[in-house]
Amino acid sequence: MFRLPLSTKKEKEGVKVIETEQNDIMDASEVAALLRVNVVTIRLKAAAGVIPGRQIGNRWRFSRTRIIQWMESA
Repeated sequence: MFRLPLSTKKEKEGVKVIETEQNDIMDASEVAALLRVNVVTIRLKAAAGVIPGRQIGNRWRFSRTRIIQWMESA
């Protein structure tokens, strides 16, 4: 189970919980490889809110499912 604030599933003790498979979470380099673009592009687009993701500390994390849905809706 992976916990993020402001998610959309269950809520428990003020933190909403997302149930996801462990391999569903990707970092910026994995998303860049999937989309065949530069990793800097991924970070910039995520920071601008263009690509769905979450910044945890100074690192970005992405849901493979959400990235694929985002690509299909474009």
